[in-house]
Amino acid sequence: MSPSDYETINRKVERIYEDLARLEKEKNLSLEEYLTDYDKQLIIERLLEKIVGRILDINYHILSKEFKILPDDYGKSFEKLGRNMNIDVSFIDEIKKSAGTRNALVHEYDDLDLTRVYSAFQKSLTQVPKYLDLILKKLDERK
Repeated sequence: MSPSDYETINRKVERIYEDLARLEKEKNLSLEEYLTDYDKQLIIERLLEKIVGRILDINYHILSKEFKILPDDYGKSFEKLGRNMNIDVSFIDEIKKSAGTRNALVHEYDDLDLTRVYSAFQKSLTQVPKYLDLILKKLDERK
């Protein structure tokens, strides 16, 4: 990958961490509070959508530039990146669920399972930093 590819990825990572910092402010929100506070729902849903969207951008960018691969769908982008960068399969199986959450947020507003969104929000606080750290470490090893 070129230096500009690394800059693009690092810029997206920085923005993800900015959104995670905002999401972190809501970490003590109970499920009951989340279910009854529409404004909190909107904040959390939008932040999750942005975070996962940027992660998917990173996945596709690395896969296309570094490995010359274009995955068939968002979930497969995690699988292919995990396989090509030798990332633990069980972790990839967990984090790739975020692609489904992103799709639900974008396409299923009327039937959105708020309990599922809340669970994804809680998991994202630990899974996303771990994933980003792994990706950046693996990229550094490839330089």
